[in-house]
Amino acid sequence: MVKLWQSPAYLTYVQPELTDELVSKFEKETNYKLPLEFINLLKIQNGGYIRYSLEDIPHEVIYGIGPNLPKIEKPDWSLEKEHVSFKLEGLIPFDGDGHWNLCLDYRESYSIRVAIIITLLTINLLLFIRKESKIHPDKSEIDSDLIE
Repeated sequence: MVKLWQSPAYLTYVQPELTDELVSKFEKETNYKLPLEFINLLKIQNGGYIRYSLEDIPHEVIYGIGPNLPKIEKPDWSLEKEHVSFKLEGLIPFDGDGHWNLCLDYRESYSIRVAIIITLLTINLLLFIRKESKIHPDKSEIDSDLIE
């Protein structure tokens, strides 16, 4: 088994042990059901720095569920809405720095995807990574309508 979490753990980013009660509370508050794979990952360690990342993506953390920041939660997208050309409601960030976010994508309820949102000045790019597709989509798979 590959060890995903960085060791030693940066304890500031690790939430308390994940319980079924915390998962239920999160799902009731957000109205979104977390993927079982994500829950199982957080049961090993509830958030923190990771050893591996997606190629060409500055991904280094997975947020946990709990009281400390950074944490996975339903975001307030009111400031970002005017700067993007796509729907933000239904995106739940699990990593990001304010200029980009990796999100669980609940905008189409029948299909949970991972969305990579990169916002640099006036360039807004949204890439979808579907479970069944490659981690690195070909440029032809990027919807040009989503690029301003």
